[in-house]
Amino acid sequence: MTAIVNSLGSLLFILLVAHSTSYQEANWPAGRVVHVRDWVVHATYALGAALLWMAVVPIRDERRRAFLAAWFPWACWALLIVGVVVMPMFFPAS
Repeated sequence: MTAIVNSLGSLLFILLVAHSTSYQEANWPAGRVVHVRDWVVHATYALGAALLWMAVVPIRDERRRAFLAAWFPWACWALLIVGVVVMPMFFPAS
């Protein structure tokens, strides 16, 4: 359950930042606006769909379930760090 909550929190934060760009542009200084790349948004939706699938359809193999519970939150955190922190900081959108 903790893996689902951690993963969902990461994915929802990415989507929040990605879909609030127009609000950021209207209310923040130009240098503070975070532009999330399209591939990050698509990867977020794909990981969210995979998370929904794993939550709805139970995984019968215990080793596989333990593996996904251990590594899925890390994949979501990595996407969050790369997509929302590293990419906008070092490769800003034009």
